[in-house]
Amino acid sequence: MKTNTVCFFLFLLFFQIHGIDRSHAQPSLEFSNERGFYQTSFELIIQTDVPGSTIRYSLDGSNPLTGDNYLTSVAPVNLTIHPYLTEGRAITPGVIVRACAINNSDTSEVETHSYIFLQDVLHQPATIPGYPNNTYSVGNDNFADHVLA
Repeated sequence: MKTNTVCFFLFLLFFQIHGIDRSHAQPSLEFSNERGFYQTSFELIIQTDVPGSTIRYSLDGSNPLTGDNYLTSVAPVNLTIHPYLTEGRAITPGVIVRACAINNSDTSEVETHSYIFLQDVLHQPATIPGYPNNTYSVGNDNFADHVLA
């Protein structure tokens, strides 16, 4: 078990033993996996330090507080992070998780964790269904439209 996860549980135990009510505290988030590059899929757990809080999250990089494509669950949230799963997102070689915790009227800051599957990035097709695949001629070279933007 990671050190920060152990500290998280000790923090919760301290408040429970001492009878400290955290039901109206501003929640914060804890991600079980660090952001970065991965070779295989994994289970991600998003938890909060305030029991009973709701976690609102997105898997496509959109803001879970202002966007339309968010999911909600009571903490903790267990997610499978895999580049070919499409719940809440298109198939891409990276998963951008954005999440916040909500407890009564208190909301944590939105946190973003990016999980990139590098081998899939290197081998993705030149055109991807559902994405702009336009090219423009610039002299003798073709550049994707996002390069020229």
